[in-house]
Amino acid sequence: MKNKSQTEHFVAVIGAANMDLMGKITGEAVDGDSNPGAVTISPGGVARNIAENLALLGTRCELVTAIGNDAWGHQLTGHCESVGIGMSHGIVSGTHRTSSYLSIHDKQGELITAINDMSVLDCINSEALEERLSMLSGADAWILDANLTEAALAYLFCHAENKPIWVDPVSTIKAQRLIPYLSKIHCLTPNLDEAQLLSGVQVEDFTNAPLLAKKLHDKGVNNVMITSGERGAYASDGNTAFCLEAETLSVKNVTGCGDAAIAALVHGSITGLDWKESGKLAMSAAALTASSEQTNSPLLSTLGTNV
Repeated sequence: MKNKSQTEHFVAVIGAANMDLMGKITGEAVDGDSNPGAVTISPGGVARNIAENLALLGTRCELVTAIGNDAWGHQLTGHCESVGIGMSHGIVSGTHRTSSYLSIHDKQGELITAINDMSVLDCINSEALEERLSMLSGADAWILDANLTEAALAYLFCHAENKPIWVDPVSTIKAQRLIPYLSKIHCLTPNLDEAQLLSGVQVEDFTNAPLLAKKLHDKGVNNVMITSGERGAYASDGNTAFCLEAETLSVKNVTGCGDAAIAALVHGSITGLDWKESGKLAMSAAALTASSEQTNSPLLSTLGTNV
């Protein structure tokens, strides 16, 4: 009997799943000292966050990630399955611990610094991906995060054929891994710093986002959305370009806003929205996420359409 994901439309999401440990300082931050605040633990990871957002929006997805055979790994799997993420193609390592991400935020919810411990992602290698290629080939689209190793990215871009690939660069450090594959990316969602690195152009501020988008198009990227937090985003598909204003909601936690935006872009594409309407949906998803204490806002389900 065929797996449901092989007989119906779905998106394959490939990358990190981890436990997020978030500390939020309640007063003014004091460097080099112990700051009073609140600490929370929740499921996270860029690819996993995107997958949960897709599920909330109503798009079916399969998550290819790696976790350890430990308490956090079991907790992650249980949570993902409970919210509708397909986990049957995940990798469980007996020698690595489950990934974790520790972030520190100021009282406004803005990120101060973070640490990631993600060596288990080395298990997403060419051999593991080869075993899952049949499932991946049946997906309508792939979403990759740049937490993947250079070897994993090389394998995926080599075997994508004409599959539309959406990519979250994650950070300037990890975005460098994407440079050889820009011409194979259907849609890229960098922030301003990541866009500068990937385009090879330095700019003064976000008003120069159109120049960065053009340079990325010149390098072969089909669609670009450059994000800039409260300033919104600049989106271009090479023909249609526009600025998107950030929706005004109270900010409680910016972690996961970019993950919500790319999930909404993909959901919009899968459900037949045009580029501009998908961009507006992405802004709504990011705003709802920023206004929630949770990395994945349950309110995203109010934006979605089942496919």
